[in-house]
Amino acid sequence: MRVLITGGAGFIGQHVTRLLVERGDEVVVALAPGESDSAIAHLDVERVTADLRDLPAVIDAVRGCAAVVNLAAVYALWMKDWRPLYQINVQGTRNVLTACHREGVGKVVHTSSIAALGVEPGLQPTTEETTFNMHGRASHYVLSKYYAEREALEFAERGLPVTIVNPAFPFGVGDHRPTPTGRIVLRILAGTYFAHGPGGINAVDVEDVARGHVLALDKGQPGRRYLLSGTDVTYADLFRRVKELGGIERKSFSVPRWMLIVMGWAGDIVGRFREPLVDSITVRYTSQHLYYDCTRARAELGYRVTPLEDTAGEPTQQHRLADAGVAVQVDRDPAPLVGDPRQGSAELMQLAVAPDEGDLRYRRPEGAQDHRAGHRQGVTGRQRVDLPAEQALQDLFPARPKVCFPSQQIRGQRREIGRHV
Repeated sequence: MRVLITGGAGFIGQHVTRLLVERGDEVVVALAPGESDSAIAHLDVERVTADLRDLPAVIDAVRGCAAVVNLAAVYALWMKDWRPLYQINVQGTRNVLTACHREGVGKVVHTSSIAALGVEPGLQPTTEETTFNMHGRASHYVLSKYYAEREALEFAERGLPVTIVNPAFPFGVGDHRPTPTGRIVLRILAGTYFAHGPGGINAVDVEDVARGHVLALDKGQPGRRYLLSGTDVTYADLFRRVKELGGIERKSFSVPRWMLIVMGWAGDIVGRFREPLVDSITVRYTSQHLYYDCTRARAELGYRVTPLEDTAGEPTQQHRLADAGVAVQVDRDPAPLVGDPRQGSAELMQLAVAPDEGDLRYRRPEGAQDHRAGHRQGVTGRQRVDLPAEQALQDLFPARPKVCFPSQQIRGQRREIGRHV
């Protein structure tokens, strides 16, 4: 079977790609322009270049494929310009599903996230039926995954055979960037995260998540969600396990939630200039018990969970990076985008990944207009009025709050985002 995988060279994607190759599928990996394929360099796969914001390019990549696994996404908790995140996660998802619908693809697996689901109160685990209720605590990433999943569900109602998987917090080998989840391990080992508060997360082995994708491709029901979760663990237990497996004897401290909120407010100020260690909106979301129940995936797909001790042992070996002084943070300082963020800007912008530096950069093709030059030129073939540079974000988030903290801006903009993505 010929299978297209978007994001097939990413953290989860590289494992899905390997599993499909090992079982004999003809695998096509869609790479973003300039993206490194080092994670899958040893695999016999076809490689195509496709910016997910460019619908014709996506259609060309999908054409001739019997199945598509849509893994590509921007996973970031802080960016100076949030529009690329919505363009890739929401508009990109819409483009992939549109291409699959047009080309008559027989099976689609859309990689959503636990972020697209609600959170049950207290220690009660979330299931696939938990309604999204995180509008007051949702970061831009959480909102983008929620809206992307809505796109997938709408296409399922229109007859596209798309199955949705919702991975929890994946840990394991291959998180080279690292992702925000992988940074948790590195920062605990480096001592950057020296305190934890109430709450907890659901940690899952990335190999389990990859196998869950393959099971969903084979057995998943169209229009149905499947949680690919693992083990519920409190932050105190997570800190203890990671340091124990990494051979670190450094103490960590338990602090009350109000103290984390104060730290989050300080992070909001830092976030105006660079990436903070934590911000208030992240504190509000993660100080809950983010526990998840994968009973449906176990029963319908045959999904299995690896014990947490076996999962955590692999990424903790990366503590050598911290000991060697390798920076934990990833540089994310993209230049402002050009074009209409609601329709995508593939005509004017190309996503470029600098594999040697491990960061995201955006290059502006010749002839494209620069925000910093004073105006932003609209695209997509319809008449638009040029906007001043200082109104660039206003076009996507028209409700400008009167306060300056980024987390409060998110709350002020929350009601408007759904109208524009």
